[in-house]
Amino acid sequence: MYYKAMIKLKQHFLIIALFAGLTCSAQSEHWRGFNLTNKMHVFWANGKYDHWDFKMIHKWGFNYVRLPLDYRCWIVKDDWTKFNDRVLSDIDEAIEWALKYKIHITLNFHRAPGYTVAQPVEKTNIWKNKNTQKVCIKHWEMFAERYKDIAGDKISFNLFNEPVTNDLDSYKTVIDSLIKAIRAIDDDRLIMLDGLNYGKDPVLAAEKKGIIYSTRGYSPFNFTHYKADWVKDSEHFEYPLWPQAMVNGYIIGPQKKDKKKTIQIVGEIKKDHWLTLHIKQVSVKGTLVVYADKKKVFTREIIPGKGKGEWTEEVYKKEWDVYQNKYNLFVGCRIPAGTKEITIANDAGDWILIGGIYLLRLSDDRKLFINGMNKWKDKQFYKISYLPAEEQALKSQIQYGIRDIEEYLYNPWKKVSKNHPVFVGEFGVFKKTPHGATLRWMEDHLKLFKEMKMGWAMWNFRGPFGVVDSERSDVKYKNIGGHKLDQKMLKLLQKYAKE
Repeated sequence: MYYKAMIKLKQHFLIIALFAGLTCSAQSEHWRGFNLTNKMHVFWANGKYDHWDFKMIHKWGFNYVRLPLDYRCWIVKDDWTKFNDRVLSDIDEAIEWALKYKIHITLNFHRAPGYTVAQPVEKTNIWKNKNTQKVCIKHWEMFAERYKDIAGDKISFNLFNEPVTNDLDSYKTVIDSLIKAIRAIDDDRLIMLDGLNYGKDPVLAAEKKGIIYSTRGYSPFNFTHYKADWVKDSEHFEYPLWPQAMVNGYIIGPQKKDKKKTIQIVGEIKKDHWLTLHIKQVSVKGTLVVYADKKKVFTREIIPGKGKGEWTEEVYKKEWDVYQNKYNLFVGCRIPAGTKEITIANDAGDWILIGGIYLLRLSDDRKLFINGMNKWKDKQFYKISYLPAEEQALKSQIQYGIRDIEEYLYNPWKKVSKNHPVFVGEFGVFKKTPHGATLRWMEDHLKLFKEMKMGWAMWNFRGPFGVVDSERSDVKYKNIGGHKLDQKMLKLLQKYAKE
């Protein structure tokens, strides 16, 4: 139940003010939808919105749309104080369709005067430049005035996309001034604030009423943005598997007598690979050895000590009179085709801690990653199954998954959600990640969003992250309305769009 009518009443009742936080919380918790990127960039995404998108979003059971916007689309001849009404009418039309289909719509400044997460950067810095701040206020005042007669719970304003700044005080000053300016014109408008550090870190505004906080669902980043052409070095990211294989990183040598442990990778390796080991710490000394089917293919002695060396940090343990230095050392060797078992051992010494294992297939540069975990007390999971014929090419007893993501990424937002509504403004996976792994990742995140009572908007509806026209090479699409529909992905989203 909403506490506002479609057209705002001129007189506001006390009950609306008292329950504003509850109202927007109840709404945003149930928002499920997509980002529409038609006006996200003045040069390569600056077109009209499509009625078909809104119609299908509604038909398929979703109720939310976010519009990432580039302010340069509606300014006149590079004068950021003058607005092109013809371009703004395209946004008006999108809002009309949203209202028609009972879809909540959020206007977001993906590029604001003085700030963008994209390239090129703005010429001025909104967090430092007072004039730029005034211009940005002018833009949001324009939208507040334009839509003030539409109920506050039908449209929300998302002030900045994924803000980044080290100047927290200036950020809060800018946010508070924008909220104040909008509310001076339209007192009931819902306002959404992305977390800092690309949406990851919650920062609360002074205003309490009608504020929704927004985070992101792009983790692990090398999984969600594998080979994304705008992300630096993404072509070198590890091959995306979900969940991800983990192994106990402690390789224990003969100095521990009956406690010696080795890492084993079992499964036929049909083509030549390059094995890389990331060494993080060594106790006393170690002789790292790699065996391919019991044949020794690599040996490396590592001896920590006092002073300078190949280690990054000297660690002396007085109680045992030994050195356990820390390293950032990468070593490796070729694993010949036909190998059925790789054994990684410490043949002389105390223990070696491995941070990660990389298996690079030399024929096509596919790089698999095994996370070496610091699990001294749990010495059981030392075996990895290598299944080259399957999409989930690595399997281990304990795997890195959604609960690990929850612990480091979403736990800070749980604290915020106790008193404020929290929304996931963007989440999704780029088209180069295998479809099966993508769907497993998506379901894990959708389950978590449901547990945390957070609404969500997928990036995007149409395009390389979306359910329509994503151009994935491993999907059998259904042709619908001249577009290609990813039925499996849609069905999964619909499952979690139901209340």
